[in-house]
Amino acid sequence: TIEGENDDISGLGQTQAAHDLCVNIPADKHVHYMQPAVGHYGVFNGSRFRSEIVPRIADFISSYGRQQRVATKPRLVRSAKG
Repeated sequence: TIEGENDDISGLGQTQAAHDLCVNIPADKHVHYMQPAVGHYGVFNGSRFRSEIVPRIADFISSYGRQQRVATKPRLVRSAKG
């Protein structure tokens, strides 16, 4: 997940919360990055996006995209409430 330090739309921590929701993704494959000094728009566009965020996304994809894919049966995780 990626966040902008000065994001005025999605507050800090909102995208990182997705890690708790993605229970079928092993924790060692979770990566979070907070880009300093950018707002919401800067996370998706502009010079910092191109020079600092895109390379991180590309590195993440290349590090996990080439691993041998082994089919596993999805598991159902029930809420503690019920």
